[in-house]
Amino acid sequence: MKTINKLVGILLISMSVSVTYAQQISEYGAYLKSATSAESQRIVDLSSSIQPAIYLERGAEKVIGTAAPTFIMCDVSSISNLSKVLNKYSTIELIELRIKESSELSSLNLTNELVNTSSALKAIIIRAEYPVSESEFRNMFKSIPNKKITLLYEVSIPH
Repeated sequence: MKTINKLVGILLISMSVSVTYAQQISEYGAYLKSATSAESQRIVDLSSSIQPAIYLERGAEKVIGTAAPTFIMCDVSSISNLSKVLNKYSTIELIELRIKESSELSSLNLTNELVNTSSALKAIIIRAEYPVSESEFRNMFKSIPNKKITLLYEVSIPH
């Protein structure tokens, strides 16, 4: 009986550890509705209000605002510049990646090293402008095991 109790205890501990360390990935709209903590409210504020920002589009960098930027909006073709910008600005809290076509997925390379460049980074939002399934979004985030970064996704098809 003691052996069974020990095994059950070990099983429960290992299950709670694996749940604790699983990467949290959420749909952006659902996250907005459920944001209650100060940290999640900060992410909502960063993503929905005007912020000093950097726009990376087709490899070009454009800084908006005079204060230290807290937000990067980046297209897939500019991801190679992302690490350089994160090294340059230690104040970046949110990265928003825009994916316009499914063909861009092959060049999407988000690595843990890239996102660990900025200690201030709180969240990454991937916005796709074409139909994408939740499992495809999960695959995009697979290479980012950093548990401190909130990972969000949204399908936003332009009309």
